[in-house]
Amino acid sequence: MQQINLKNERRYWEIIANDYERKMLSPISPLMEGVENPLYEYVKTLGSEFHHWAVDVGCGIGNLLSFLAENFDKVLGIDWSENMLKVAKYKATPYKNVYLLQMDMINLSILKTKFDIAFSINSISLPDDRIIEKVIKEIRKSLRVGGLFIAIFPSFDTVLYQRELTIRDLMKKGYSKEAAAQKANDYFVGRNKLNEELKTYADDGTHIQRFFDPKDIDSFLEKKAGFSILEYQKVIYPWELCREYGYGYFPGEPQIWDWFVVARNGR
Repeated sequence: MQQINLKNERRYWEIIANDYERKMLSPISPLMEGVENPLYEYVKTLGSEFHHWAVDVGCGIGNLLSFLAENFDKVLGIDWSENMLKVAKYKATPYKNVYLLQMDMINLSILKTKFDIAFSINSISLPDDRIIEKVIKEIRKSLRVGGLFIAIFPSFDTVLYQRELTIRDLMKKGYSKEAAAQKANDYFVGRNKLNEELKTYADDGTHIQRFFDPKDIDSFLEKKAGFSILEYQKVIYPWELCREYGYGYFPGEPQIWDWFVVARNGR
């Protein structure tokens, strides 16, 4: 199991915070315009009993906060990066029902607050399964009975699929199967540090993160934390957007995705 230096992890996010949009051009976001994200419509279908208290766990620069502010009575955004929260505070200025707090998500339950819904948008991706398990358990402790955990997890299935598409594309261009596989691995393994055993990947070539398949999500949420998973959907990234952000361009092939998951605190 991979271990990480949390001080270095915090330092990474502090450094990129003030120039987030430019420095994050490689990692594509599920909150970008043009992405098919089921989160927005799902929230709007929920009954009024779910629209009181929401927390955005790892809110970053606050890209989800305006939507949450317009759909919940009160919204708390937490992040461990002071610089990220400075940007989020600016974005949340028009909303009087948004509160921001600098804290580590692994300590969420110390707030002793029972939220209706906790959101996590690709924020639980540290390459250490022990920390991931603790964070998800903390989220469950912080939800009221029947409360929901609505999350998007970066898809490991997609990484393998992208590599497969790349190999096929290279073979169409005249590479042998062996040469195509080697060239693809130079990029996915060499440049982006793909580790199939640990399911880690650095899609910007630098910052290693944990990616997930449904079996992993089931294990962390249901078996380890005691959630009951209600729904899986895919967050779909159009090929035109993928080309713009360096994720390949394979029109005619099924588009790449992340996992949208809804889980309930209680059976």
